[in-house]
Amino acid sequence: MMDWKVTATIMFFPVLIMAIFICFKTRKDVLFLIPNMAVLCWLSANSLWMLGEFYEFKYLVMALFFFITGALLIFYYLFLIFRKKTI
Repeated sequence: MMDWKVTATIMFFPVLIMAIFICFKTRKDVLFLIPNMAVLCWLSANSLWMLGEFYEFKYLVMALFFFITGALLIFYYLFLIFRKKTI
């Protein structure tokens, strides 16, 4: 599986750039922006995790930070949705 190390390393740049671009395009509508930011956090976490596994550097705590941040963003998004429905 490590044969794909170079390909995966090259491909994570366009994936993150596209996620940032999507966040930029949806910045005016918070209900679209928050889930996109969560996806950006999760993609960042997965990229850090992948690079850590491939190149044996230990930034897994940073990956955990991005995973938790993405989850908190989704909880905040759900809070906004349910608050909107109850009003």
